[in-house]
Amino acid sequence: MAKKDTLRLSDILFLNTYRTSKKVKIVDNFLKPCWENSLYYDRAAGYFTSSIFSLLQEEVREFAERGGKFRLICSTELSPEDVQALQTGYSLREELVAKKINADIADLIEEDDEKVEILATLVALEVLDIRIAVRDGGGIYHEKLGIFKDNYGNVISFKGSANETNRAWSDTGN
Repeated sequence: MAKKDTLRLSDILFLNTYRTSKKVKIVDNFLKPCWENSLYYDRAAGYFTSSIFSLLQEEVREFAERGGKFRLICSTELSPEDVQALQTGYSLREELVAKKINADIADLIEEDDEKVEILATLVALEVLDIRIAVRDGGGIYHEKLGIFKDNYGNVISFKGSANETNRAWSDTGN
């Protein structure tokens, strides 16, 4: 499969502000173009679920094929399924390195119908690295910001109320 050329983030027309609206689709107008044209995504969010991949499966596959790196810091509030997928992904990462498996990323991501399996695959392939933040004195880590960087050195950042979940980003979510 031929790799898709990416745009410079600076060549994409972004709004200064995005708000939940039926007129402006945040996923289509902001999140997808960022994933499609970036090489790095650094994200801090209070909540993360693998459900986010249901909105971005094609974009995440292309991001991984380009050699993209997604680094995430989130709270301890993870589903048991996502915790298991993370454990599997980090275990498989060691196996993949040890066996020097050259698997086609597209096949790995497309054959995983379950979003938690996509999560495990991304971790195993070293596309995704997650760190869990624990606050001293109680409460949960709840920062919400993101930084996309393309392979031309352009950067776009955002902050707001959205966590890294399907419910936060989808048109039917909050």
